[in-house]
Amino acid sequence: MFSYQQQKDIGNPVVLREIMDQLGLDGAAFLKALEAGTYRSEVDRDWEAKAELGIQGIPTYRIHGEEIRGYHTPQEWRTIILDQSEKTMAGMVCTSEGCGPAAE
Repeated sequence: MFSYQQQKDIGNPVVLREIMDQLGLDGAAFLKALEAGTYRSEVDRDWEAKAELGIQGIPTYRIHGEEIRGYHTPQEWRTIILDQSEKTMAGMVCTSEGCGPAAE
C-alpha cells in the first residue's frame, strides 16, 4: 500500500526516500537527485504540458478520448481496461485472419 493511503506526508523527502527503499529502489540516490533538482526541468515541462493538453490532474490517462484520473486499485484498473476493450471491440469481428469491422 502506498504511503499517501497510510496518511503519510509524501511531500516530505524523507518519506519519499523510505518509499523508494521499501520498493527496493535506491532511496539515497533518489533523495540526492531530488535535492539536486536533477530532473526538475523534465518535471517542469510535464507540468506545462498538462495545461496544454487540458489535463486537470496528475496522473491522468486518456483512453479513447476518456480521461481516467488519479489513483486506482488493480481491480479498478481491470474494470477500466475491460470496459475500454468492450468499447474498442464493439462492432468488430475477429477471425483467424484478424479483426476488423463487422460486414453490414
